[in-house]
Amino acid sequence: MKRSILTIIVAAGFVPAALAQQNIVRETWADKPALHTIDTKYNKESAVILFEKRRVEYIDDAKGAVEQYYTLHKLIHVNDDRGIENFNKIYLGFNEKADALDIKARAILPGGKIIELDKNNIKDLKDEDGYTYKIFALDGLTKGCEVEYFYTFKRPTSFFGREQLQSAFPIQKTVFQLIRPARLTFDVKAYNGEVKLTDTLAGTDKKMVECISENVPGADDEKYSFYNANLKRLEYKLSYNNTQQGGARLFTWNELAKRIYSNYTAYSDRDLKKVQDLIKANGWDKLLDETKKITAVESYLKKNYAFNDDLKDSEPNSLGNVIQNKAGGTEGITRLYGAIYKALGVSYQFVLTGDRTKVPVDKGLENWNNCDNALLYFPNQGK
Repeated sequence: MKRSILTIIVAAGFVPAALAQQNIVRETWADKPALHTIDTKYNKESAVILFEKRRVEYIDDAKGAVEQYYTLHKLIHVNDDRGIENFNKIYLGFNEKADALDIKARAILPGGKIIELDKNNIKDLKDEDGYTYKIFALDGLTKGCEVEYFYTFKRPTSFFGREQLQSAFPIQKTVFQLIRPARLTFDVKAYNGEVKLTDTLAGTDKKMVECISENVPGADDEKYSFYNANLKRLEYKLSYNNTQQGGARLFTWNELAKRIYSNYTAYSDRDLKKVQDLIKANGWDKLLDETKKITAVESYLKKNYAFNDDLKDSEPNSLGNVIQNKAGGTEGITRLYGAIYKALGVSYQFVLTGDRTKVPVDKGLENWNNCDNALLYFPNQGK
Protein backbone atom coordinates (compact mmCIF):
# COMPACT_ATOMS: atom_id res chain seq x y z
CA MET A 1 0.00 0.00 0.00
CA LYS A 2 1.33 3.43 -0.91
CA ARG A 3 1.46 5.62 2.18
CA SER A 4 1.27 9.39 2.12
CA ILE A 5 3.91 11.52 3.77
CA LEU A 6 2.81 11.38 7.39
CA THR A 7 3.12 8.21 9.44
CA ILE A 8 2.28 8.51 13.12
CA ILE A 9 2.72 5.58 15.50
CA VAL A 10 0.10 5.45 18.21
CA ALA A 11 -1.56 2.85 20.38
CA ALA A 12 -3.84 0.07 19.29
CA GLY A 13 -7.33 1.03 20.36
CA PHE A 14 -6.50 4.75 20.14
CA VAL A 15 -7.27 5.44 23.81
CA PRO A 16 -5.88 8.89 24.74
CA ALA A 17 -4.38 9.34 28.18
CA ALA A 18 -4.49 12.58 30.17
CA LEU A 19 -1.28 14.48 29.69
CA ALA A 20 -2.02 16.43 32.83
CA GLN A 21 -1.42 13.23 34.78
CA GLN A 22 2.04 12.83 33.25
CA ASN A 23 5.05 14.78 34.44
CA ILE A 24 6.13 15.61 30.89
CA VAL A 25 6.28 18.67 28.67
CA ARG A 26 3.01 19.32 26.88
CA GLU A 27 3.15 20.53 23.29
CA THR A 28 1.05 23.54 22.25
CA TRP A 29 0.35 25.63 19.17
CA ALA A 30 -0.75 29.22 18.51
CA ASP A 31 -4.33 29.98 19.53
CA LYS A 32 -4.76 32.37 16.59
CA PRO A 33 -2.60 31.07 13.74
CA ALA A 34 -1.77 33.18 10.72
CA LEU A 35 -0.14 32.30 7.42
CA HIS A 36 3.59 32.93 7.15
CA THR A 37 5.42 34.92 4.51
CA ILE A 38 7.67 32.52 2.61
CA ASP A 39 11.09 33.46 1.25
CA THR A 40 11.00 33.77 -2.54
CA LYS A 41 13.71 31.12 -2.86
CA TYR A 42 11.05 28.55 -1.96
CA ASN A 43 8.55 29.64 -4.64
CA LYS A 44 9.34 26.65 -6.85
CA GLU A 45 9.13 24.14 -4.01
CA SER A 46 5.94 22.09 -3.72
CA ALA A 47 6.03 22.51 0.06
CA VAL A 48 8.24 23.99 2.75
CA ILE A 49 8.46 22.69 6.31
CA LEU A 50 8.47 25.92 8.28
CA PHE A 51 9.01 24.36 11.68
CA GLU A 52 9.68 20.88 12.95
CA LYS A 53 10.19 19.79 16.54
CA ARG A 54 10.98 16.39 17.93
CA ARG A 55 11.16 15.74 21.64
CA VAL A 56 12.22 12.59 23.46
CA GLU A 57 11.53 12.70 27.17
CA TYR A 58 12.48 10.21 29.86
CA ILE A 59 10.77 10.27 33.24
CA ASP A 60 10.77 8.08 36.35
CA ASP A 61 7.45 6.41 37.05
CA ALA A 62 6.03 5.69 40.51
CA LYS A 63 7.77 2.30 40.60
CA GLY A 64 11.17 3.71 39.75
CA ALA A 65 11.23 2.51 36.15
CA VAL A 66 12.16 4.89 33.32
CA GLU A 67 9.37 5.73 30.87
CA GLN A 68 9.88 7.29 27.44
CA TYR A 69 7.61 9.75 25.60
CA TYR A 70 7.93 11.00 22.04
CA THR A 71 6.52 14.22 20.55
CA LEU A 72 6.54 15.38 16.93
CA HIS A 73 5.30 18.83 15.83
CA LYS A 74 5.32 20.04 12.21
CA LEU A 75 4.13 23.15 10.38
CA ILE A 76 4.14 22.95 6.58
CA HIS A 77 3.47 25.62 3.94
CA VAL A 78 1.94 24.13 0.77
CA ASN A 79 2.66 25.76 -2.59
CA ASP A 80 1.10 23.54 -5.28
CA ASP A 81 -0.95 20.43 -6.07
CA ARG A 82 1.96 18.08 -5.36
CA GLY A 83 2.31 19.63 -1.91
CA ILE A 84 -1.42 19.18 -1.30
CA GLU A 85 -1.21 15.53 -2.37
CA ASN A 86 1.63 14.88 0.05
CA PHE A 87 0.12 16.55 3.11
CA ASN A 88 -3.68 16.17 2.88
CA LYS A 89 -3.79 12.74 4.55
CA ILE A 90 -2.45 11.56 7.87
CA TYR A 91 -1.95 7.90 8.68
CA LEU A 92 -1.79 6.73 12.28
CA GLY A 93 0.00 3.40 12.40
CA PHE A 94 -0.85 1.14 15.33
CA ASN A 95 1.71 -0.23 17.74
CA GLU A 96 0.29 -2.22 20.62
CA LYS A 97 3.18 -1.19 22.88
CA ALA A 98 2.53 2.53 22.54
CA ASP A 99 -0.09 4.76 24.21
CA ALA A 100 -1.37 7.83 22.38
CA LEU A 101 -1.52 10.84 24.69
CA ASP A 102 -2.30 13.75 22.40
CA ILE A 103 -3.07 14.22 18.69
CA LYS A 104 -4.00 17.49 16.99
CA ALA A 105 -4.05 18.56 13.35
CA ARG A 106 -5.37 21.56 11.44
CA ALA A 107 -5.11 23.45 8.16
CA ILE A 108 -4.91 27.25 7.91
CA LEU A 109 -6.30 28.44 4.56
CA PRO A 110 -5.66 31.71 2.71
CA GLY A 111 -8.30 34.10 4.00
CA GLY A 112 -8.00 32.90 7.59
CA LYS A 113 -10.31 29.85 7.63
CA ILE A 114 -9.11 27.06 9.90
CA ILE A 115 -9.99 23.39 9.40
CA GLU A 116 -9.34 21.34 12.53
CA LEU A 117 -9.17 17.59 12.86
CA ASP A 118 -12.45 15.95 13.86
CA LYS A 119 -11.39 12.72 15.56
CA ASN A 120 -14.80 11.23 14.73
CA ASN A 121 -13.68 11.18 11.10
CA ILE A 122 -10.74 8.89 11.79
CA LYS A 123 -11.27 5.60 9.93
CA ASP A 124 -9.73 2.15 10.15
CA LEU A 125 -7.55 0.86 7.35
CA LYS A 126 -5.70 -2.44 6.93
CA ASP A 127 -3.10 -2.84 4.21
CA GLU A 128 -2.16 -5.98 2.26
CA ASP A 129 0.53 -6.83 4.83
CA GLY A 130 -2.03 -7.00 7.62
CA TYR A 131 -0.96 -3.78 9.38
CA THR A 132 -3.79 -1.68 10.82
CA TYR A 133 -3.90 2.09 10.49
CA LYS A 134 -6.12 4.96 11.39
CA ILE A 135 -6.51 7.47 8.59
CA PHE A 136 -8.12 10.86 8.20
CA ALA A 137 -7.99 13.58 5.59
CA LEU A 138 -7.68 17.33 5.96
CA ASP A 139 -10.22 18.25 3.28
CA GLY A 140 -10.31 21.58 1.52
CA LEU A 141 -6.58 22.25 1.24
CA THR A 142 -5.67 24.92 -1.31
CA LYS A 143 -2.45 26.35 -2.69
CA GLY A 144 -0.84 28.67 -0.18
CA CYS A 145 -2.36 26.98 2.87
CA GLU A 146 -0.48 25.63 5.87
CA VAL A 147 -0.83 22.25 7.58
CA GLU A 148 0.06 21.88 11.24
CA TYR A 149 -0.04 18.81 13.44
CA PHE A 150 1.53 17.40 16.56
CA TYR A 151 1.23 14.24 18.60
CA THR A 152 2.68 12.72 21.75
CA PHE A 153 2.79 9.07 22.64
CA LYS A 154 4.38 6.81 25.19
CA ARG A 155 6.56 4.16 23.63
CA PRO A 156 8.65 1.22 24.87
CA THR A 157 11.72 2.60 26.61
CA SER A 158 14.90 2.49 24.56
CA PHE A 159 18.14 4.21 25.46
CA PHE A 160 19.25 4.49 21.83
CA GLY A 161 17.69 6.63 19.12
CA ARG A 162 18.01 8.30 15.77
CA GLU A 163 16.17 11.32 14.34
CA GLN A 164 16.20 12.20 10.65
CA LEU A 165 16.48 15.96 10.14
CA GLN A 166 16.13 16.07 6.36
CA SER A 167 13.53 15.01 3.82
CA ALA A 168 12.44 15.62 0.24
CA PHE A 169 11.16 19.09 1.23
CA PRO A 170 13.27 21.96 2.58
CA ILE A 171 13.06 22.70 6.31
CA GLN A 172 13.44 26.24 7.63
CA LYS A 173 13.99 25.20 11.23
CA THR A 174 14.17 21.85 12.97
CA VAL A 175 14.54 21.39 16.72
CA PHE A 176 15.34 18.25 18.67
CA GLN A 177 15.05 18.10 22.46
CA LEU A 178 16.12 15.28 24.73
CA ILE A 179 14.85 15.70 28.30
CA ARG A 180 15.90 13.29 31.01
CA PRO A 181 16.37 12.97 34.78
CA ALA A 182 19.53 14.80 35.87
CA ARG A 183 21.28 11.57 36.84
CA LEU A 184 21.25 10.27 33.25
CA THR A 185 23.85 11.41 30.73
CA PHE A 186 23.29 10.93 27.00
CA ASP A 187 25.72 11.33 24.12
CA VAL A 188 24.21 13.16 21.13
CA LYS A 189 25.93 13.47 17.76
CA ALA A 190 24.98 15.04 14.42
CA TYR A 191 25.79 13.58 11.02
CA ASN A 192 25.92 15.02 7.48
CA GLY A 193 25.75 18.62 8.58
CA GLU A 194 26.23 21.03 11.47
CA VAL A 195 23.76 21.34 14.34
CA LYS A 196 23.78 23.89 17.16
CA LEU A 197 23.78 21.82 20.36
CA THR A 198 23.25 23.08 23.90
CA ASP A 199 22.97 21.17 27.18
CA THR A 200 20.86 23.06 29.71
CA LEU A 201 18.70 22.52 32.77
CA ALA A 202 15.05 21.89 31.98
CA GLY A 203 13.98 21.88 35.61
CA THR A 204 15.29 21.26 39.11
CA ASP A 205 15.45 17.50 38.61
CA LYS A 206 15.81 17.36 34.82
CA LYS A 207 18.33 18.25 32.14
CA MET A 208 17.79 18.92 28.45
CA VAL A 209 19.90 18.67 25.33
CA GLU A 210 18.57 20.89 22.54
CA CYS A 211 19.77 20.70 18.95
CA ILE A 212 18.76 23.31 16.36
CA SER A 213 19.35 23.24 12.62
CA GLU A 214 18.16 25.85 10.13
CA ASN A 215 17.71 26.09 6.37
CA VAL A 216 18.03 22.37 5.67
CA PRO A 217 17.68 21.80 1.90
CA GLY A 218 15.37 19.19 0.44
CA ALA A 219 17.12 15.98 -0.63
CA ASP A 220 16.35 14.29 -3.94
CA ASP A 221 16.36 10.49 -3.97
CA GLU A 222 18.89 9.96 -6.73
CA LYS A 223 19.07 6.60 -8.45
CA TYR A 224 21.81 4.30 -7.07
CA SER A 225 22.57 6.71 -4.22
CA PHE A 226 22.61 5.83 -0.51
CA TYR A 227 19.73 8.19 0.17
CA ASN A 228 19.02 7.51 3.84
CA ALA A 229 22.68 7.22 4.80
CA ASN A 230 23.40 10.71 3.47
CA LEU A 231 20.47 12.53 5.06
CA LYS A 232 21.13 14.91 7.93
CA ARG A 233 20.42 13.14 11.21
CA LEU A 234 21.01 12.99 14.96
CA GLU A 235 21.80 9.94 17.04
CA TYR A 236 21.76 9.58 20.81
CA LYS A 237 22.48 6.94 23.44
CA LEU A 238 22.59 6.67 27.20
CA SER A 239 26.20 6.66 28.39
CA TYR A 240 26.10 7.15 32.18
CA ASN A 241 23.75 6.70 35.10
CA ASN A 242 25.32 8.82 37.82
CA THR A 243 23.56 6.99 40.66
CA GLN A 244 24.42 3.48 39.48
CA GLN A 245 27.27 1.46 37.97
CA GLY A 246 29.85 3.55 39.85
CA GLY A 247 30.34 5.99 37.00
CA ALA A 248 31.10 3.24 34.46
CA ARG A 249 30.20 3.91 30.84
CA LEU A 250 27.04 2.10 29.75
CA PHE A 251 26.16 0.27 26.53
CA THR A 252 29.66 0.03 25.11
CA TRP A 253 30.72 -2.04 22.10
CA ASN A 254 32.58 -4.37 24.48
CA GLU A 255 29.39 -4.96 26.45
CA LEU A 256 27.41 -5.61 23.26
CA ALA A 257 30.07 -8.06 22.04
CA LYS A 258 29.85 -10.02 25.30
CA ARG A 259 26.04 -10.13 25.07
CA ILE A 260 26.11 -11.27 21.45
CA TYR A 261 28.69 -13.97 22.16
CA SER A 262 26.75 -15.23 25.17
CA ASN A 263 23.49 -15.27 23.22
CA TYR A 264 24.88 -17.23 20.28
CA THR A 265 26.94 -19.73 22.26
CA ALA A 266 24.54 -20.69 25.06
CA TYR A 267 23.79 -24.35 24.32
CA SER A 268 22.32 -27.05 26.52
CA ASP A 269 23.87 -30.54 26.70
CA ARG A 270 20.82 -31.83 24.86
CA ASP A 271 21.34 -29.33 22.07
CA LEU A 272 25.01 -30.23 21.77
CA LYS A 273 24.08 -33.91 21.52
CA LYS A 274 21.85 -33.08 18.53
CA VAL A 275 24.69 -31.15 16.93
CA GLN A 276 27.08 -34.10 17.37
CA ASP A 277 24.51 -36.45 15.84
CA LEU A 278 24.17 -34.10 12.85
CA ILE A 279 27.95 -33.95 12.42
CA LYS A 280 28.39 -37.72 12.54
CA ALA A 281 25.46 -38.35 10.19
CA ASN A 282 27.16 -36.21 7.55
CA GLY A 283 30.73 -37.32 8.22
CA TRP A 284 31.99 -33.78 8.79
CA ASP A 285 34.15 -34.94 11.69
CA LYS A 286 36.20 -37.05 9.30
CA LEU A 287 37.20 -34.05 7.19
CA LEU A 288 40.72 -32.86 7.99
CA ASP A 289 40.84 -29.61 6.08
CA GLU A 290 39.17 -26.59 7.70
CA THR A 291 38.05 -25.13 4.37
CA LYS A 292 36.34 -28.40 3.43
CA LYS A 293 34.54 -28.48 6.78
CA ILE A 294 33.26 -24.93 6.28
CA THR A 295 32.04 -25.52 2.72
CA ALA A 296 30.49 -28.91 3.50
CA VAL A 297 28.47 -27.54 6.43
CA GLU A 298 27.39 -24.46 4.49
CA SER A 299 26.30 -26.49 1.47
CA TYR A 300 24.26 -28.90 3.59
CA LEU A 301 22.49 -26.26 5.68
CA LYS A 302 21.60 -24.12 2.66
CA LYS A 303 20.05 -27.13 0.90
CA ASN A 304 18.24 -28.66 3.88
CA TYR A 305 17.35 -25.79 6.24
CA ALA A 306 14.90 -22.96 5.58
CA PHE A 307 15.52 -19.38 6.56
CA ASN A 308 12.41 -17.55 7.79
CA ASP A 309 12.89 -13.87 8.56
CA ASP A 310 9.52 -13.80 10.35
CA LEU A 311 10.91 -15.99 13.13
CA LYS A 312 11.99 -13.35 15.65
CA ASP A 313 11.17 -14.90 19.03
CA SER A 314 13.73 -16.80 21.07
CA GLU A 315 11.83 -20.11 21.20
CA PRO A 316 11.77 -20.96 17.45
CA ASN A 317 15.41 -19.79 17.24
CA SER A 318 16.63 -22.10 20.00
CA LEU A 319 19.23 -24.54 18.74
CA GLY A 320 17.09 -27.60 19.44
CA ASN A 321 14.05 -26.25 17.61
CA VAL A 322 16.09 -25.13 14.60
CA ILE A 323 17.56 -28.63 14.22
CA GLN A 324 14.21 -30.33 14.78
CA ASN A 325 12.19 -28.07 12.46
CA LYS A 326 15.00 -27.48 9.95
CA ALA A 327 14.07 -23.80 9.93
CA GLY A 328 15.02 -20.68 11.82
CA GLY A 329 15.40 -16.94 11.71
CA THR A 330 18.67 -15.08 11.43
CA GLU A 331 19.52 -15.72 15.07
CA GLY A 332 18.65 -19.39 14.97
CA ILE A 333 20.49 -20.22 11.75
CA THR A 334 23.59 -18.30 12.86
CA ARG A 335 23.50 -20.10 16.21
CA LEU A 336 23.39 -23.46 14.40
CA TYR A 337 26.38 -22.60 12.19
CA GLY A 338 28.34 -21.49 15.25
CA ALA A 339 27.56 -24.64 17.24
CA ILE A 340 28.58 -26.95 14.39
CA TYR A 341 31.82 -25.13 13.63
CA LYS A 342 32.72 -25.00 17.32
CA ALA A 343 32.21 -28.75 17.63
CA LEU A 344 34.37 -29.28 14.51
CA GLY A 345 37.18 -27.12 15.88
CA VAL A 346 36.82 -24.53 13.11
CA SER A 347 38.25 -21.14 14.05
CA TYR A 348 35.60 -18.41 13.74
CA GLN A 349 34.41 -15.16 15.27
CA PHE A 350 31.02 -13.48 15.51
CA VAL A 351 30.95 -10.06 13.84
CA LEU A 352 28.17 -7.47 13.91
CA THR A 353 26.92 -6.02 10.64
CA GLY A 354 25.16 -2.82 9.66
CA ASP A 355 23.48 -1.70 6.44
CA ARG A 356 25.64 1.13 5.12
CA THR A 357 22.99 2.09 2.59
CA LYS A 358 20.78 3.14 5.53
CA VAL A 359 22.94 4.24 8.46
CA PRO A 360 26.70 3.63 8.72
CA VAL A 361 27.89 2.41 12.12
CA ASP A 362 29.85 4.98 14.12
CA LYS A 363 32.44 3.40 16.39
CA GLY A 364 32.42 6.41 18.70
CA LEU A 365 28.73 6.81 19.50
CA GLU A 366 28.10 3.09 20.16
CA ASN A 367 24.49 3.15 18.99
CA TRP A 368 23.47 -0.49 19.23
CA ASN A 369 20.41 0.14 17.05
CA ASN A 370 22.71 0.65 14.05
CA CYS A 371 23.84 -2.99 14.20
CA ASP A 372 21.73 -5.52 12.36
CA ASN A 373 22.81 -9.14 12.71
CA ALA A 374 25.75 -11.25 13.79
CA LEU A 375 27.62 -13.13 11.07
CA LEU A 376 30.49 -15.58 11.15
CA TYR A 377 34.00 -14.52 10.23
CA PHE A 378 36.73 -17.13 9.61
CA PRO A 379 40.12 -15.54 10.37
CA ASN A 380 42.08 -18.45 8.87
CA GLN A 381 40.15 -18.07 5.63
CA GLY A 382 40.31 -14.27 5.49
CA LYS A 383 36.51 -14.01 5.07
